[in-house]
Amino acid sequence: MGSQQLSRAGRKAVVIGSLFRSVTHCLLSNGRFASAVQLVNDAASYLQPGLGTASPEFLSIYGTMFLTGAMAAARAEDRATARAFLDEADETARRLGCDAN
Repeated sequence: MGSQQLSRAGRKAVVIGSLFRSVTHCLLSNGRFASAVQLVNDAASYLQPGLGTASPEFLSIYGTMFLTGAMAAARAEDRATARAFLDEADETARRLGCDAN
């Protein structure tokens, strides 16, 4: 894959991640906590292959998706999932190395 193709693939991953994060937030805002949690799990499975070469933008979006998922899990009174999502967000923030939001 050439550098232009890699660049496009990276931008596409950022857009897709942003869409996942936005839909998760909409589900949370509408009280659909279980659906928001499920979407974060599904989105993470889809996005994880790109973490090895992730841009700062991708990492920022990925981490904030988990923060939104943690809020949904907490509102659903699912402490274990809320903790797991917070841990994933924390690990992503450490990889990022700064507050990029």
